[in-house]
Amino acid sequence: MIQIKNHVTGEVIFEGDYPTFKDAVEAAVKQRVSLAYADLSDQDLSNGDFRCGDFRYADFRRSNLQNTDFSGMVKPKVSLKQKLTNWLRRTFNF
Repeated sequence: MIQIKNHVTGEVIFEGDYPTFKDAVEAAVKQRVSLAYADLSDQDLSNGDFRCGDFRYADFRRSNLQNTDFSGMVKPKVSLKQKLTNWLRRTFNF
């Protein structure tokens, strides 16, 4: 049984019997399960098909992501404050 947990709360986001962790992640994405805040660290996710997955704030530290397809991935929303900060840095070079 493979479990994908929230890296902040430890809550199980998705679980099932899969041969590999990558297969579990692919199944979750295909079932449109949000993997926001998922603990995906220290995993071999190479060659994964994660198109259109929701990985906002997921933890991929030390994971192998070689040739993994994240096209169409849900991206974190940027706050107005962050947009303004980014614009000020670009405009005034600070």
